[in-house]
Amino acid sequence: MACATKLCGINDSLLSRFEATGAKVSKKRDVVKLSTDERKRLEELIRKGKSSGKKQLKARILLRADENPLGPKWNDPQISEALGTYPIMCARVRQQFAQGGMDAV
Repeated sequence: MACATKLCGINDSLLSRFEATGAKVSKKRDVVKLSTDERKRLEELIRKGKSSGKKQLKARILLRADENPLGPKWNDPQISEALGTYPIMCARVRQQFAQGGMDAV
């Protein structure tokens, strides 16, 4: 069990460079803050179920990413695990919302 003390397959120099930079797993650059109306609109979109699966997934991502006091404030890895998608998808949806609002998503 040589892998008990070291990460299997990772070059020591690469690992030391990663540790030296103090790299973080994920930084939220695009903060999602939904208004009450936006939250209701997204919840209704999911409840009706008449929109495409992609739109419903984006709505679920935004609801979980909401940073308002009513929102759960989940990070991208938490959201992706719960919804069965990739963290990069969550980051893209956050970015689209931050740049263009509800209509961009």
